[in-house]
Amino acid sequence: MSEAAQADRAALDRIRRALRMVTVPFPHLSGLAAAVRVALDDRVPTMGVFASGRLVANPAFAARLSGNDLIFVLAHELLHLALRTHDRARDRIISSSTTPTTTS
Repeated sequence: MSEAAQADRAALDRIRRALRMVTVPFPHLSGLAAAVRVALDDRVPTMGVFASGRLVANPAFAARLSGNDLIFVLAHELLHLALRTHDRARDRIISSSTTPTTTS
């Protein structure tokens, strides 16, 4: 296994461990923490989650975070799923595009 592949494997393992640690203070997020699929992507500046549950992380960003900070960021991303912010944003886009505008 190449050094790059080993580094990616270590980053994924660290993120997955941190996802499990999110569930200690937030047990209600355990289902989401178990369901997300983690992918590393250098094109993403930090970390983000899609409505599908795919979590993308920049490995360099994740490596710079302390363990507690990584847990915090992952909890933040899981809360996007729990609070369905993707759906709410989509609803705002749809309603703003279908709202008639009036001119005076």
